[in-house]
Amino acid sequence: MCAAEKDSSRINEIFSCLLEEYDLPKLTKKFPSVREIRTAFRCGQNTATTVLNMLAEHFHFKRIPRSKSRLSLDVSGTLGISVWNDFLYQKRECTLVVPQTSAFCWQPMVDEYNKHHRFRLKLQLICHLEEYFDIISGGSADLLLLPNHPVLTGIPGGLSRFMELDALIGNFPISNFYNSTFLRDADGRCRGIAPALVPKLLIAHNEISGMPEEALTVSTLPSLLQNIKQRNPELDYSAIFDSYINFFGNCGLDIAALAQDCRSELDKWKYYIDIFKTLYNGKLVPAISELLDFGYPHFFNHKTAMMESFYSKIPRSSEQHYSLRPCPVETGVAHSVISEILVICPGSIRYEQAWEFIKYTLSPPGQQLLLSRMNAFSVLPNLKPIGMPQAIFDMISPLLAHAVRRPCDNLLTPELFRFFESGIDRLIKYGGDVESFLYDFKQQCN
Repeated sequence: MCAAEKDSSRINEIFSCLLEEYDLPKLTKKFPSVREIRTAFRCGQNTATTVLNMLAEHFHFKRIPRSKSRLSLDVSGTLGISVWNDFLYQKRECTLVVPQTSAFCWQPMVDEYNKHHRFRLKLQLICHLEEYFDIISGGSADLLLLPNHPVLTGIPGGLSRFMELDALIGNFPISNFYNSTFLRDADGRCRGIAPALVPKLLIAHNEISGMPEEALTVSTLPSLLQNIKQRNPELDYSAIFDSYINFFGNCGLDIAALAQDCRSELDKWKYYIDIFKTLYNGKLVPAISELLDFGYPHFFNHKTAMMESFYSKIPRSSEQHYSLRPCPVETGVAHSVISEILVICPGSIRYEQAWEFIKYTLSPPGQQLLLSRMNAFSVLPNLKPIGMPQAIFDMISPLLAHAVRRPCDNLLTPELFRFFESGIDRLIKYGGDVESFLYDFKQQCN
């Protein structure tokens, strides 16, 4: 064994021995000095210094020169966890990681938070979702903003990868918020927070076709779209839908239950697949696979009368040109909402400060500031975002009060999503055995 390998082996041996003396997060002992490590383990200066740096890094501290700071740290928290103080170490700033595309919304939030809180928050931007994987495994951040549910984002383990928040929520007045604010894993544990809510709506060009007065259901949809097509034969399609999964969810079909027993609601699946076949064969809607060609450009070029879309994608300046209505759902079926999601990394030792920032985000001032930068709805039921038309707020607030996070959110990985969408697409366009497809999907889930 060469000298370098011996040094590395000795460093790892000493580091492992020291780790046994400490228990994260119940860190009550001061780190030893370089001299104490040299004496206890009979090693050199460089080895002792390297081990001490590794120890500080492991517990998310950073060493600072003795002459630079005499800051005494106070990191005792509401959960009764006491941590030692030492002016030779400085706690890292709590870090919030957000996609670069969200910086416009979240930088003002962080700036305003830092003005009024003792412990500052640091904003870190990423460009690609894959960067989340390294951050989660490396423990280099405390708080993440995910653009969607972590399962659908492609994070292995989904919500279960992140810190359980029930203990932190404690006396937090969750009854003051919409139920969809708090995201729970498959076992019912809260592990994510929605900073704002975005429902899906059906949008119609006022100059082509306004919304009907009566509430729409999936079953009454074909006749409505057929009438639009007859009155406007120049249209390529009457409507565009964003996803088969959303469509069948609005029919009350639970994809999570489908993964358990594909025959329990077989007749309902056949019935609603036939409804979509009728829409497609009548050239009232395109297949989902054709959305890249016939999607939003068709709607905005007035070649399609209606479009299913998230409210956040509707430019505020153009709201007056459209009629908005909740997407058609069958009687007794709740609407669903999506959101960005705030989660706390499991390795965070600044989780209390991360929770403080989440609480600020959920407060009325935080909500108004955040929603002044995005086209979304507050998680507080009675808080109308500044600039939102009162008519829109009055229409959608009752929907949000009963909106749900569907169980399939904890199931649908990107691979399962693609398998389901492409399989239904084949059934819609070319026919086939519905029962066989549902069975194949169940096998994929297992």
